[in-house]
Amino acid sequence: DVEIGKTTNHHHKGKIWLAAANLVLPGVKSVIRADAVTESLEASLDKVKDRLFSEMKKYKEKIRDKTIHKFRKARKI
Repeated sequence: DVEIGKTTNHHHKGKIWLAAANLVLPGVKSVIRADAVTESLEASLDKVKDRLFSEMKKYKEKIRDKTIHKFRKARKI
């Protein structure tokens, strides 16, 4: 889910553009959320995209590390 809009209607200068995204992970009951408030809509979207990629990479590494840990533990038995 992606939300895009202005933070308020009465501001005309400054950080007024909000972009937020929720990414539901398949098979898991967790959500990756990223949001950004900047001076332009494009900059907000770029920041949200970068943050989502970063969070997805962290999640992927976390899952990989858990899997490796399980195999190493099973091999010791």
